[in-house]
Order: sequence, then structure tokens, then C-alpha cells
Amino acid sequence: MKRSSKPIKSYSKTVRAYSLKLDEDTYTKLDQLFINYGKCRNMFLNQYCGISHMLDVKQYRKLRDQIKGSKQNKKYVAKYNFLDKHWCYALSDACANINSMWSNLANQIRRVVQANEAIDKDERHLIYYLLSIRELWYYALTNNQAVLLDLSHGLQKHLAELEEAVTPKQRKHAYSYLSRLTRRYKYTPRKHHSLNKSMTYDESMYKFTGDQLEELAISSHVSRKRFSLKLTSPWHYRLNGNLQIILDRDKKRLEIHKVIKVRQKKEYQAGTKLGIDKGLATLVSCSSGREYGKGFSQFTRPEIEQESQYLARRNPYYGYRYQLKKKLNQLKNANIPKQIIKKKQLTRQLNKLNANNIGHKRKDKRHASYHACLESKINHAIKTMIKLETPSLIVKEDLTFTKEKIAKKGSKYERQVRRTLSSWTKGVLNERLEYYCQQYGIDFKDVNPAYTSQYCPNCGRHFIVRFGKHNEKTLCPNCGEMDCNIAASKNILARATDKEITLYKPYKKVKAILDQRIAS
Repeated sequence: MKRSSKPIKSYSKTVRAYSLKLDEDTYTKLDQLFINYGKCRNMFLNQYCGISHMLDVKQYRKLRDQIKGSKQNKKYVAKYNFLDKHWCYALSDACANINSMWSNLANQIRRVVQANEAIDKDERHLIYYLLSIRELWYYALTNNQAVLLDLSHGLQKHLAELEEAVTPKQRKHAYSYLSRLTRRYKYTPRKHHSLNKSMTYDESMYKFTGDQLEELAISSHVSRKRFSLKLTSPWHYRLNGNLQIILDRDKKRLEIHKVIKVRQKKEYQAGTKLGIDKGLATLVSCSSGREYGKGFSQFTRPEIEQESQYLARRNPYYGYRYQLKKKLNQLKNANIPKQIIKKKQLTRQLNKLNANNIGHKRKDKRHASYHACLESKINHAIKTMIKLETPSLIVKEDLTFTKEKIAKKGSKYERQVRRTLSSWTKGVLNERLEYYCQQYGIDFKDVNPAYTSQYCPNCGRHFIVRFGKHNEKTLCPNCGEMDCNIAASKNILARATDKEITLYKPYKKVKAILDQRIAS
């Protein structure tokens, strides 16, 4: 029987397991191991985040072998008091974080370059090409000819063609401008004050035991010694591959995370293309005219207000704690009997305050419960939409926030804007939407969000006024009254094939294009 040549479509999913509460001795040793692992990872992060190591972090194994060849690994083992493999995975985590930083920086620079109207089209194209390949980006920053010679002939030829399309002055400006933006926005070494709570373990560092695989043994900081942990439920997944171990310091237990591959839904039958508009009052408005997750703000708003009032009641205690710590710091080197007595009194007051008024366990538990309920409602709305609409492509807005989009500091809207952003659910909605698209095999595409809800999708005229309980209604001078969220979803769908309004087109240029279409 011949095997089907058609590849099996799958997506990544994280499964979790939990240990029982750890005893004090095991918890103390694991806590110290996690702290040392975090210090080692942060050391690598600060050491290799610079421009000179842009290419080194792409080849983790080569960098690891260089460290082993220089015998630095013995210093790391002695300094952080753990095994050889621990610093190797700390280096791997640091390299992964740095690679993500460079990718995010490239996207940020693209947005800045796109918004700069003084740059010529050919010059912008040259900068984009340099950002697309890490070696070319490194060459533009360091002028290292050896890196350029190591590239393929096709890449060198394409770069030469782009450089010939601009004048020598424009070429010099493009390289200089890219270098300035890189140094302005890139990650810089810093101190890390938060305690590390995650570690990577490979299959040689852990083992599932027991009749039903209900126990887990993981490597400790001492060679040939392992921590034996009982799980709350048996392990039902593969016994190989990497595990992400997370230490929950509040519940004093471990969380075991593993990424697995899951097959996509076979029974799903894709239909038409769908544009969606994400909102707060209504979660999703579709270009088909239907809406999902209505009344979502009625659930979120009371919780946000309750959380705000709770924090307002706690703020005076935080101020009092700050004053106590300040006075204790002044009496740090106290040697006079009166000062020693005062220091003991302040210490007792601080301990009492921390014990009774500024605990965070109840707050964190309530916050986690609220977010679980929030995510449940979002999941239900998205799955209902996919079941009824059966889309083959979902076109959505790119609502990634940057500092430029937040109200300026000191303005009367600053507090309102920051409070709204801190409780905004569109990030969670976007994340869950992309997850379900992968699960059902649906393609998704981001488009420019500028002015999608301010122009009519039928005639292109600017809306006159917004009204309704949540400003969801609008009035077009030609077409009359309509729902602006559904109108926005239709505009979003149309932008999937709009060659003029690209993803990073500045909002002022988008408005000029839309006004020009009305005039013509």
C-alpha cells in the first residue's frame, strides 16, 4: 500500500502537568538552582546582546563549543553551582531571546523607515533588503567585507543592483540612517531584579517513573543526584524532547510545560474570505454582517473598576512601607542604643505591615481567576464564529501598540489612555484567534488599521457622526445609517488586496489616499 505524499498538517500546542507541593528542603534547593540559572542566562544575555555578536547568537552550538574550548565552562559551573548542561541551556535560552530581540528590532525599524517621508523609494527598498538578512544588516553596521564575501553570489548580486539604483549620497545616507536607528532602539545591557522561574531540561536530564508515569525525576545541581517529584496526574505524552520547568513560588510546586505537535481539524470545511474588526463592547464584528461576543464590556468593566478600587486602598500602605524602609536605611549602621531600639521598632512595624496589609496571594488568585474567565469567553466567541462563518482566510487589523501611539506624558488623556491599555483584551483576542486559525488550518493576514471605521465601505465617503451606547452606530451622507464595526470589517477585508494602503503605510498617507478616492 502506497503512503500518501500529502503532508500532514499540524500546529504546536503546549501541554502542562503539575507536581504536588514540595517539601521545604527540596523547595529551597530548587529555588536556589532556578536563581543561579537565571543569573547565568542574564549574564549571557548582557554579554551577547551587542552588535558584535549579531551573527554568533544565530549559531548557538558553535558559540557553545567556543566556550567549551576556552574552558570557561568550568568557571560557570563553579560560579553558579550547577551542572555543565545547565549553563548550556542558559546560553540557548539567552540566544533565543536575543534572536527575538533582533527580529522585533527589524520590524520596529521598518515602521520608522516607512513613516519617514524624506526617504526615497529606492533608498527605502535598500534598507528593507539589508534588514531582511542578518549578515547584510551586520555588514551595514560594521562594514566587514569578509561577511559579504561569505554570502551566496545571488545575494551579493541583488545587493549590488539595489546599491546601483541609488546615488552614492543616498547609499551613504541609507547605511548611516540604518546604523543610527539600530543603535538608538537596540537592547542594552541592564540589571535584572526579578527572580527566575523557568528552566529548560532535555531528555537526559529528566525521567518519568512509576506504574502510570505519575512521578518525575529531574537533575539537581549535583551530578548523579535527582529530585523526585510526584505529579497530580499521570503523564500521557511522549517521554522525549525538551521540557520547560517552571517554579511556582506561591504554591511551592513545579509546572511542567511541553510543546507537542497536534493534527489540524480534518472535518473543517473552509468557505469564503472574512474580514473582522476587534472591539471591546463587541469582541468580533464580521464582514458577513454578524457579530460575536456581544456585551463583552459589561463583563470586563466592573472587574476593572473593582481592581482599580482595590489598588487604591492598598496604595497608602505602599507609601507607608516606603517611608519605613527609608528610615531603616538611615539607621543601617546604627551603634547607639537609642538608634538600635528605634531600628528594632521599625523592623517590627515593617514585618507586621508586610504580613497583614500588602500580601499579594489573594490579589494574584483573583486576578488569575478573572483572566481565566476572560479567556474562556474569548475562546467561545472565536469558536462560534469559525463554526458559523467557516472562513478560509481571516483578515484582521494589526493593532500592535508603539510608544508613539500612547498619549503624551502630562496630557489630560494620559491617565485614561494608560488605564485603558493596561486592561485591554485585544492582545489576548489576537493571540487566541491566531491559535484557532492554526488549529483549523485557516490562513490569516494583518492589514493597516488606519481609518477603517471612519469611511463607508460602499461609496467611500467619510462618516458624518458616531452615536449609540458604545458609539457603534454611524451615518454615511450617501448610504445612511449603518453599524461602524461591520463597516470597518468590510474595509479591513478590502485592504487585503489594496496595493496602495500597505501594512506599514503612515496613517496620514492613508487618509490622503482615502480622501483622493472620494474626490475622484
